[in-house]
Amino acid sequence: MASSIVFPSRENDDEDDNSDEEQSENDDHDSMERAVLRRRNDIMGIGERFALALGSSSVVPLGLSDRPISGSARRSSIPLRSDVNFEHLMNLAQSNAVQYKPKWSTVHCGRSLLVDKQKGLVACLTENGDSGRCVRAEEPIPCVYTDVTETADSEGRIFGWRIGFEHPTREKGRSMGGCYLLGVTTDAFNSFNARNGLQQSQLFWGIEDGGRRYEGGGAPAENIQERHGSANVSGMIQLTRAEAPRNAENVLFGSKEVVTVVADMNAGTLNFWRDGRFIGTLVSNLPKDTALYPVAVPFNTGVCVAITGMGDFSPPIA
Repeated sequence: MASSIVFPSRENDDEDDNSDEEQSENDDHDSMERAVLRRRNDIMGIGERFALALGSSSVVPLGLSDRPISGSARRSSIPLRSDVNFEHLMNLAQSNAVQYKPKWSTVHCGRSLLVDKQKGLVACLTENGDSGRCVRAEEPIPCVYTDVTETADSEGRIFGWRIGFEHPTREKGRSMGGCYLLGVTTDAFNSFNARNGLQQSQLFWGIEDGGRRYEGGGAPAENIQERHGSANVSGMIQLTRAEAPRNAENVLFGSKEVVTVVADMNAGTLNFWRDGRFIGTLVSNLPKDTALYPVAVPFNTGVCVAITGMGDFSPPIA
């Protein structure tokens, strides 16, 4: 069955149609498209896990880990949110699914990222591209985090989406090596073409596969570690396995695992599930009165990242 993937053309500053640079760039584009087509069935499997996560009724409470807790793990000051009714949050996000159906932007992404133009559900980092670039959703979450009154429609302020990374050489659940980010950013972020631009930004709220969380510069100073590559940006906080259960590979999420993100715009928090298992309210202190957009970093070349809304059972590539 023929694929319906349509990739955007890549920019080329050289006006000479016969130049070696343009030919190389076109070859790179064609090679990446063929590579994605070869992995089509694997990527479609992400969609099947979206459906599994949507229908999952088996959820493990926060604080239980897949692996023993190491005494050498660096602790953060995150209070364990035992008061979170995560099943209720998931149900509300599903109820509000019709209001939010995110797709990747073909404009707000690194030049080395190819986004499926037809549906916008998959973005792939070209095999000869630049690593560490990010892609943002086209549309923001339908409401902003703000002070609400008791009469406000609090249940209508819970929205979610699902993200999955597909690494060309890693099986389901295997570690992808770190620096894979997912979460939210604001419209002010524009460092899409900078290596580790999102990680070093103060405009990122989210998590990394290696077990770190980011809160856009709002984390307590005593718990901040300097982010790679810059001494002038805020830090990141390393989560322990008690605070954020890892999978069998000791990562928050691996290749082909589906991460569900539910934004509670009443509390200003991000809540996370891995393949249907609740792993915690890992991010708080979302900025108030600011539009927020889902964002992700498929760090290594050849990696694809898929996004769907809460009500989408169809695979990210069809």
